[in-house]
Amino acid sequence: MITKKKFGIGVLLAAMLVISMAFVPAVSAEDKIGSDQNLETKAEYTIGNAKVTLDNYPDLSGATLTVESKNFTSSYVVEVDKSDNMYVTNIYDLDGKLIKTDSYSLNPLISSNGNEPLIIINSIIVDADIDIYPDKYSYNDGEYGTVNVEVDNYAFPDGSTGYYLRIPLPVEYIEVYDGLDPDYVYNLPTSSDFVFIANKGVVYGPATILYWQDLHTFGYDELIKVKVKYDDTGSFNLYAYDHEQEIASGLPAWDDDDFDVTVS
Repeated sequence: MITKKKFGIGVLLAAMLVISMAFVPAVSAEDKIGSDQNLETKAEYTIGNAKVTLDNYPDLSGATLTVESKNFTSSYVVEVDKSDNMYVTNIYDLDGKLIKTDSYSLNPLISSNGNEPLIIINSIIVDADIDIYPDKYSYNDGEYGTVNVEVDNYAFPDGSTGYYLRIPLPVEYIEVYDGLDPDYVYNLPTSSDFVFIANKGVVYGPATILYWQDLHTFGYDELIKVKVKYDDTGSFNLYAYDHEQEIASGLPAWDDDDFDVTVS
């Protein structure tokens, strides 16, 4: 009889275990987000001359972000909302004013493969964006064309912008007919000729380099139309580079763009 009673208790315990397992909620890949990533609740990063502290909420639905430099400290609230497999991130100052909205394919609060979280890389303090495109991509020999240069930078509170357009020879620079004239025009007739561009380095010819620079507060938004002449047949690559830096913190950002045209 004792043996039978032990057996009965064992069966009962086994049944209870099966039932309890049935009520354990399934854990999706989304619930375990970051299981193969670094999920520091609070972490510090050094970018430029600034220290950036990211203090995540436990459920990674938001964070507080603080930027500190020698003469500058500012804090922000980050809210992350997942919608249609994208993470929409709204960033507010401490007064509740919306500063910036971005979308990411991954949660930007998470550090992956030892890299800084995307919210740090795409800092709310400074951002750089440059796009260049022609009026068309095929020209006849001797035909004039337009290079459109769009610059959309941001720095809080004060920024330093510098960007350039490289026009390869034998494409001829004619003029800027709409928008800001370049601060400098460098003519580099051979591949041995070069100019040093701040925050970029050495840029070689053969080319004409148009360089703009400016100081600004908050946003910097320019559309510039450059007239060129295509003086020979072939395929030519036009390239632009943009560097933005927040002055007090030293936080940098950069972007580049290019396109190819064919001349026949």
